[in-house]
Amino acid sequence: MSLITYPLDNKDYEAQDAELFHCTRTSGIFDGDDFACSVNGADNYVTVGIGIGWIRNSRFSGKVIALKNALTLDMGVADTTYPRIDAVVIQFDANANDTDIVVKRGTAAKTPSPPKVVQTESVYELHLCHVRREAGATSIPVSALKDLRQNGTYCGVMQDDVSPKDGAAPAKHTHEASDITNWTQKTLTALLKAGYMVASSYQIVKSVEDIPADAPENAIFFVPEED
Repeated sequence: MSLITYPLDNKDYEAQDAELFHCTRTSGIFDGDDFACSVNGADNYVTVGIGIGWIRNSRFSGKVIALKNALTLDMGVADTTYPRIDAVVIQFDANANDTDIVVKRGTAAKTPSPPKVVQTESVYELHLCHVRREAGATSIPVSALKDLRQNGTYCGVMQDDVSPKDGAAPAKHTHEASDITNWTQKTLTALLKAGYMVASSYQIVKSVEDIPADAPENAIFFVPEED
């Protein structure tokens, strides 16, 4: 029978059944401080800090990932002729039945591009940072590291997936960007308290370009997708 209820007493479950508990969360890191990447400026190593993350690689498949001890990665040598952009990546591989944090190299070129993000059911990636390697460089300066954890294209912050499946959000929970630009802090605060918006320093639903200057620091605005 394809109907699964999880968990129940005296039932045998497989990992794919337990995944149902995690698949209602979107892919991304749990907290803005998770998986922080850093360099010391003196060598070719990147340190990845501890963290928790989620990967949702299909509708019914969700995985939680935890790095409990900091990890140091050797970024390898730079190209001798052209610069290169590499990525530090959390990579789930269904065929290997495992997840790892790896260095994904870009292609050295006069104008280099970073490696592409792969997010399929069999291979799913969260890119934590880009590292620019200048031609002939023997170390990685702090300025060469670009944090991607808050960028939804590469990684993003995990959220509970509570958006309506028909693509239409309830009217009271949506406001067009044009409506927001003239709101006062008092109005925004009242809406936050009433539950019309979500306030969190990390959970970003969708950014708005023209946020009013007097908006609360942690105010997040939900803007409906256009067809």
